[in-house]
Amino acid sequence: MQPGLFSNTESVSRICLLITETWPGSGMFAYRIALFESGILKREARGAVSRFSIPDQTMKQVREMLLSARPSAGRILAFGRGWRDFAGQILPTYAAADLQITDLRKLALALRTELKPRAPIERILQAFGLGVSSDTGDVASSSYEDLLWAVLDDMTRRNLTWADIPSLLESRVHRPCFQQCAFDGRAIETAPPNPGVYVMSDREGKVLYVGKSSNLRRRLGEYFRNAAELPAKIAAIRSRIHKFECHVVGSELEALLLEQRLIAEKRPELNTQRRVAEGAGIYQPPALPVAMICPSSRAGCAEIFIASCAGRAVQVRIRTRRASSRSLAGLLRKCLAGKAGPPAAANFTDWGPAGNEICCRYFGRFRDRLQWLELNPSLDIEVLASRLSDIARLLAENPPEAGEFRLGDS
Repeated sequence: MQPGLFSNTESVSRICLLITETWPGSGMFAYRIALFESGILKREARGAVSRFSIPDQTMKQVREMLLSARPSAGRILAFGRGWRDFAGQILPTYAAADLQITDLRKLALALRTELKPRAPIERILQAFGLGVSSDTGDVASSSYEDLLWAVLDDMTRRNLTWADIPSLLESRVHRPCFQQCAFDGRAIETAPPNPGVYVMSDREGKVLYVGKSSNLRRRLGEYFRNAAELPAKIAAIRSRIHKFECHVVGSELEALLLEQRLIAEKRPELNTQRRVAEGAGIYQPPALPVAMICPSSRAGCAEIFIASCAGRAVQVRIRTRRASSRSLAGLLRKCLAGKAGPPAAANFTDWGPAGNEICCRYFGRFRDRLQWLELNPSLDIEVLASRLSDIARLLAENPPEAGEFRLGDS
């Protein structure tokens, strides 16, 4: 970058580039902070820190570098997942608005309107005539720096200044239209961020589509993204949505089961698969009945899904603090004998053969991530019921590592 950048309105002497990366499941941040004066790198800091415990020395060093990019606004540009959280922890006494940290990714996308909002970094670099500066094909840290200068040079050619950045970013914000809907954007924003099933209907009340998600709020929001980015199926549903309803459940497995049942009952127009395909053969069914213990949508409860009980799947809800091993043992005894449970009981659901197919596939695919117990009919039912109650309580109070709970476990 040349020292005279933006010289028509103000002199840019200091620019700070903040790059962050979060590692899912590790609770760690990788960061790099580079402070430039007249396009020349003057100071740099990099490292990896815990997202939950950033050392005071790191906070002091990073805070000093970020604040030195001031006094005028717009001198700090950031790129990467988690930079807001990172900066928020480093600068707890300063508001983000005061610092005017600009998302370099969003700024680059605003300058290249042909790119989709979720375009990967490789596509963004290509749009600015840049390559991936790494022999391995990964994006090197220097590539983000090259993007910074390319973006600023592009703004200079367009006679744009720091003051134009807010309006430039606003021009790329998609404002969904809810004209044909009986709800607005607030209904999407306040939808529960929990697993569940959603049912979409048209103006006449006809069910259009039934779907499930591990996060209802996020999934519903996907229907109201920029129409040009929507798949044909979602675009067809969105054009006719008038209202929706959500059914919150405790786990993805329960959402799968409820979705299939509602599809069979409501026969939605736009669901292409109306029933569970039999004999998929991808995952072998368990040799013995298996109980999978999952979270519940009810506070203080857990859900037990029992698969391969005479070709059916059943669900039992138990209280984690006051679980009755005796009543659970009675239900287990009926299930293992192939008898139906009490149809009027609020804590019991019979998902039938179709549900059993879903449970067996789910168990085969995710058994290493599930809390489960093999129900050997040769073992004492009272012991099995007591162990299931213990597992459910542990899951609610202090989730243990995934895997099978055997009777010999402590």
